[in-house]
Amino acid sequence: NDSMRSNSVVYSLDSYNKTLSGTTDSKPVWTWSAPTDEVIVNVISRPHFDPIASIGDVLGDRRVLYKYINPNAILVTSVSPNANVMTITLLDSVSGSVLYSTAHRNVDVRRPITSILSANWFAYSFTTANSTDASYRGSTLVFGKLYESDVPNDRGSLGSAKNMSTLSSSSAGVLRPHVKSLAYIIPEPISKLGVSQTNQGITNRLLLAVCPSSSSLLGIPLSM
Repeated sequence: NDSMRSNSVVYSLDSYNKTLSGTTDSKPVWTWSAPTDEVIVNVISRPHFDPIASIGDVLGDRRVLYKYINPNAILVTSVSPNANVMTITLLDSVSGSVLYSTAHRNVDVRRPITSILSANWFAYSFTTANSTDASYRGSTLVFGKLYESDVPNDRGSLGSAKNMSTLSSSSAGVLRPHVKSLAYIIPEPISKLGVSQTNQGITNRLLLAVCPSSSSLLGIPLSM
């Protein structure tokens, strides 16, 4: 089994790559299973060094969308080799709660699928299975941002709370993010995603994409 640690909870991937489970002090806390007929191909967490300089994104009218920042979030990628389906699931690794999930059909699961999770955003890329053009090598790049609420200057169920617990039974404890996502077409395969870093996290970051076909490294501004 593969095992990973998040604070005091250890989460493990079973040998069949179908189930994730979380334990603390050798006691089971939660279990999450991949969708029917899918296997887990990737599990990632936020980088160990991931400074965040601001708690919100300022809009054009100077109102603010507050960032959903969860250090325990993990991003799980699972695929169905028979149905060409890929599912992206954002989990809380302490409680096992599903924070967000989306599925893509007509995915060429034989080609690289890469993802990244940082601050209050995630990104992943995949190749579409194109039956009419077998030579197609482009990638779909999806970028999503997580917010506490879709209403500017509003924190949703958190209200004025300074802290929250994912194990709490209160409404704030089960807060799920509002997700804004966009998809882009990149005209060649992407083998790896990364992000630029600075000491304080103040400078605008770039989403980095490795494109081996042209020996290129793309830098994409993180704005939407």
